[in-house]
Amino acid sequence: MRKTLTLLAYLGLFIFVSCENQPGMLMGSAFKNMFNVTEWFSSADKEYEQLNKPAANSNENLISCNDQNGAIDFSQFQKVKDSLCQCKPWGSCDKGSCQCEILCPLNHEILNRNQSLNDANVVLNSMAFTNGDKAFYSKYDGYKGFCWGHASLTSKFNRLALFDASKPRAYSNPNNEPVDIPGFKNLYEFSKHPEVQALLMDKVGSEWSKYAGTFQGAKSVLDNSGVDESESRNLVADIEERLKRNQQPSLLFNNKSEFGSAHVVLVSGVKYDKELRKKVICLRDNNFPAISHMNCGTKIAVDADGAMNYCKYQYDKEVKMYRDVCDEPVGNAQITHNENRDSVDQIMNLHTKCANDKDCPNKNNN
Repeated sequence: MRKTLTLLAYLGLFIFVSCENQPGMLMGSAFKNMFNVTEWFSSADKEYEQLNKPAANSNENLISCNDQNGAIDFSQFQKVKDSLCQCKPWGSCDKGSCQCEILCPLNHEILNRNQSLNDANVVLNSMAFTNGDKAFYSKYDGYKGFCWGHASLTSKFNRLALFDASKPRAYSNPNNEPVDIPGFKNLYEFSKHPEVQALLMDKVGSEWSKYAGTFQGAKSVLDNSGVDESESRNLVADIEERLKRNQQPSLLFNNKSEFGSAHVVLVSGVKYDKELRKKVICLRDNNFPAISHMNCGTKIAVDADGAMNYCKYQYDKEVKMYRDVCDEPVGNAQITHNENRDSVDQIMNLHTKCANDKDCPNKNNN
């Protein structure tokens, strides 16, 4: 009983001091999550690491779908080219030409469903509306932001959705399961459609309350004690490893000088910034239009001592020019508590779809 009261006290404080102030939605999810222990504590860390172990090596080169003996007759190049297929996750080969372990791996490689999403920070793979869209403010009293929901839903579309503009239009929404979305070229076009946008905004709100209305969500927001050198180094290493695994993880961080506020974004990269002369974490910040996601427009700068500062590319009145302004010290930064759980579910569901499409064994049934 004491734990329950403590949680409610934390959530009550979170509601009234957080930048994300939608009491009804948050309390509804918090009450529901009190009776769902799995939602609180199942981060799926062990499952996540198990699914990220190396599997069979894929062959990124084209291979012949037919047996070829001896040298290729280049006078018949077009005929040979037509017989080639790609032996890699979601490749064009069938199981007779490529191992099922390569075509449909039960690990992070299966997330690379669409090659265009390797650089998922481009505008076409982002939603057309921001976390600060005026439609949110007109619909929700005291609206302060659904950043966690916006980041989560964008990530799900990037990992799970496949668009096909050649087919009649239909609405589909990924819930950690792969979906085909006919009638649209990409996520930006899809989310710009007025009727679709209204549905997606509702989904963003429900995703936000689902993840923020947990003990982990409240605890993460309320902790702004700062990041030391070891924590900073481990976080950057973790992010870099996730990026190699075809993931753009969701990152929660808050302002060290503003107790009770927090922001959740997707991470698109880590690099050394020559102008700042330090390593930076590149962000897909849903507070800004999608075009700002390009070229590491918003970022977190990491100092040598581990201290972090949130940076925005904006006009500096003092020097009268646009530059990176890094004036917001980060109090807490961590991968969101739902990231591993969602990734595990997505990997397993993508594997099932691929196995069905390729007529390969579904290892989830083993």
